[in-house]
Amino acid sequence: MRFFLRFAGILLILTAAAKVFSSFGTLHLLDLPDPVLTIRLRYVLWFASLLEFAVGYYCVFHYNLRLQCCIIALLAASFGVYRIGLLWLGIHYCKCFGTVPEIFHISPIVANLVSLGILIYLLLVGLIGVCYTWKSRSNI
Repeated sequence: MRFFLRFAGILLILTAAAKVFSSFGTLHLLDLPDPVLTIRLRYVLWFASLLEFAVGYYCVFHYNLRLQCCIIALLAASFGVYRIGLLWLGIHYCKCFGTVPEIFHISPIVANLVSLGILIYLLLVGLIGVCYTWKSRSNI
């Protein structure tokens, strides 16, 4: 279980770095309001990267398995709710990596599938981990 949590932490740190990197760009898109949260996309990227880095750091460098699973599950659930909000508005892609896909010439479809795969991985690791730690009733 620890391996999956540490890998989730590394993924979160990498995606946080991608968000921070792209948020300092000059693309006009970054100054437009986010369709779900209605604040500038740049600020959404900063806030999401702060959360991702904090959770990722905790998962890589700390040992409270139950808390790690809970915060990963909560973070993944909140990202899932955000994506549902996008779908509700008729938007079928997520700018989860900011402008990094454009910089590296990655198709928006591929970037969207990668971010969805990461979301599913985080949600599964968090929920399975919560069930595992709840069943064992120990702070492994």
